[in-house]
Amino acid sequence: MLAFMALSLFSCGEKKSGDSIEVSVDNTTIGGKLSSYFTLVDKTYKYKKGIVDEVNVELKCIEPLPENLKAYIAVEVLDEDGNVISARKADAWSFSDYDVLRQASSGQTVTIKIENHENVGDETPAKIRLSSIIEEDDESKSESKDESSEVEEVKPSLEVILPSSLKGKVEIAFCGEVTESSYGYPEVEIGFKLLETVNTSSLVSSYGQMWIVGVGQDENGRDVKELLPNYGEWRSGDSDGKEFKEFLESEPGETINLTFTGGKEGDVSEGIEKVAKFKLKITN
Repeated sequence: MLAFMALSLFSCGEKKSGDSIEVSVDNTTIGGKLSSYFTLVDKTYKYKKGIVDEVNVELKCIEPLPENLKAYIAVEVLDEDGNVISARKADAWSFSDYDVLRQASSGQTVTIKIENHENVGDETPAKIRLSSIIEEDDESKSESKDESSEVEEVKPSLEVILPSSLKGKVEIAFCGEVTESSYGYPEVEIGFKLLETVNTSSLVSSYGQMWIVGVGQDENGRDVKELLPNYGEWRSGDSDGKEFKEFLESEPGETINLTFTGGKEGDVSEGIEKVAKFKLKITN
């Protein structure tokens, strides 16, 4: 998963907006060394505008990304005249699910989701192209150390607290550690698995809208205020709430991963060390 972090302050009205715009491919060749391993599939994609702009793209594997490498991928967004309206350096993006690229076989097509927290604003996207930076993976270095070496103390897994309305119907399939993005914002990726289809009629507003949001808490269940935005909650890239609502209404066994992003009003590094729980709630 890719996350481009530069979070701004948003009103409730903006939170409810979100448009999907069809964009074409300006160039199938990915800039940088990732072009040796993947190409961008030439097709029409849906660019979703909201609090966090996002686009799912398909990459065709030339050969799998080696285990010792990781890739940073950036998107250039162009208007219908070919003018660049959003261009970021590849090292400003973070991508944690490298196994998607490492486990692909030659000729296979994989789908990745790219999020842009510095969205294109009022501009209208028409085309996209990708660029990349390849680096050696520090994690693979540490894994290759002698097994007899002293093992570092591992921070306990984050406890995720589900809203009461979802208990017994949804389970936490995955939860990563709270980390600091390249833009200094705290973020955590959480995977959900549906156990029982949920009737969302009691969860949505009169406009049929709902979101799942959260807050990082310490071991005593107190909100870690250093990481709270001024609107008091960590939000995900599901800016209009449609994805999670559709997930709840789908068939048991379905899964969805969401990355929740907090604020950086205080000392983010110190705040992250305090987080022991992540409490979720449904809001509409």
